[in-house]
Amino acid sequence: MSPHVFAPARTKIVVPVLTAIVAVAIFVVDTLTPLDIAVAVLYVAVVLLAIDFAGYTGILAIAAGCAVLTIVSFVLTHDLTPGTGPMLRCFVSLAAIAITALLAGATSWPWRRCASRRISSTSRTTRCSCVTATT
Repeated sequence: MSPHVFAPARTKIVVPVLTAIVAVAIFVVDTLTPLDIAVAVLYVAVVLLAIDFAGYTGILAIAAGCAVLTIVSFVLTHDLTPGTGPMLRCFVSLAAIAITALLAGATSWPWRRCASRRISSTSRTTRCSCVTATT
């Protein structure tokens, strides 16, 4: 019996589509509403949703996309005078997105997800059902 559970094709597409919808909704709210809060921090949810379907590079790419959306929204809605509250909120949002991406990406490394690791003392090779890495 295979340890992998395969989801039907339509459920494999649901989470990525939902993630894209959430990202667009956050962008619209951040750009079109005059809220004086860091709405872009909500992109953290987009990065966390990406854990289910994206690997390490995918998570970093999605986080980079969220950072670009944050900057585009900031440029469209605020002036670029330094030292303003909106600029500080933008930096806080970018930091939250980056930290979440790094933490989410750390959990997506194959050797972290591997449940059954065996270390061979003679060959100093870590054997795993999903990755083989020589140390």
